[in-house]
Amino acid sequence: MQSFFRCFLGILVVTQVLVSQNTVGLISIDPQNVTNGYNLLYPNNQSSVFLINNCGQLINTWEDERDGRPGVVAYLLENGDLLRASTHGNLPPSFGAGGSGGVIELLDWNGEIQWQYIIADTFKRQHHDVHMMPNGHVLAIVWENYDFEAIKSKGFDTIQNRQVELWCDAIYEIDPVLDSVIWIWRSWDHLVQEFDPNLENYGDISENPGKIDINYHDFSFGRQDWMHSNALDYNERLDQIILSV
Repeated sequence: MQSFFRCFLGILVVTQVLVSQNTVGLISIDPQNVTNGYNLLYPNNQSSVFLINNCGQLINTWEDERDGRPGVVAYLLENGDLLRASTHGNLPPSFGAGGSGGVIELLDWNGEIQWQYIIADTFKRQHHDVHMMPNGHVLAIVWENYDFEAIKSKGFDTIQNRQVELWCDAIYEIDPVLDSVIWIWRSWDHLVQEFDPNLENYGDISENPGKIDINYHDFSFGRQDWMHSNALDYNERLDQIILSV
């Protein structure tokens, strides 16, 4: 009862503050439908990551001195470190679409950067999700660029679509200790098509469930990021990665 009363008082205080200024906090709470724990917030179009409790009290903040923007995830790890993906204006020129990141960082509780890895140039860019593996490696979704001749060689339908390049999704496994990519899975290596029978990846789409139709166009024609993956996760028991597209 005392805990609820303290939380209730905290709500009243935060509500009063909200009247006069924008703040990280709580507007209302239903104690019967709240899961115990903290809440990690990485609001879009600003640079800070916030950790708050269920009463709206600020527990910790991780700033970005470059005035960066989410790219677009942050995860609080069991040891209190923060894994985040972000973007900022000082990155090299690169492809940009919804969810663009480019900078993967590991920060300690005090906001000090312990490790940073940049995937952003004219040929590739990290986007949307990253994931910390049990072995300490980091998985990341990455766009990779393929030009007109390359997509033609994979049977891209250049008659119906005037795209001159595609940014295909890949998954990078990065070892922070070695500070390098140690493994890559590329969607580019798993394409099938029914457009050009003279190419090696020609085949019946319905008979190739383990491959990706490069000419699937219900959604993607006209989009350079034609797959637009949003999230990934890792199953340690099966040693498998799941990718949400």
